[in-house]
Amino acid sequence: GLPYKDCCIVQYLKQYFDIFKPLGVYSWVAGGVIRDFLRQDNNKDVDFYFKSEKDKESASEFLKKSGYNLTHSWSHHYTFQKDGLTLDVSHRENNPSDCISKFDYTISACAVDSDFNLYFHDDFLKDLEGNKLVRISQRDRFIITNIKRLNRLLKKGYTIDNENLIKYLDDQENTFN
Repeated sequence: GLPYKDCCIVQYLKQYFDIFKPLGVYSWVAGGVIRDFLRQDNNKDVDFYFKSEKDKESASEFLKKSGYNLTHSWSHHYTFQKDGLTLDVSHRENNPSDCISKFDYTISACAVDSDFNLYFHDDFLKDLEGNKLVRISQRDRFIITNIKRLNRLLKKGYTIDNENLIKYLDDQENTFN
């Protein structure tokens, strides 16, 4: 499992879960904030997921009342900022396991829920340790977002082999079509 006791991931994420504690709703944090913490990379962008649309909307209203500025809005996802911290608030899946199965790379397929249970792809730690981008096929994303994410990960030192690059390109082509 994740070496959370050694790296204090639970204590690190507690500060973010505490933001929503007054709401008393179930949520989870997933993706880059966990990956970057384990790699000791700086990250001030936390992706929160909620099990229902109602909980997502409650969290969004709570952030607005707490002085966070809404900077982006999509049907399933809002982005808020305050004091250099970016919080993304989403609802698409009902639980962390379904959520991480929809991520595009194994190195991001990880989550910690508000009960501090950990979820991760079977190859998450191995691929993270090897700085290896292994594609989980996804064809429903904005192409420009995918290009920016791949570029950002490559600049952070991750590598991608031909097989996974072809999967990535096929996904982009299928999304475009």
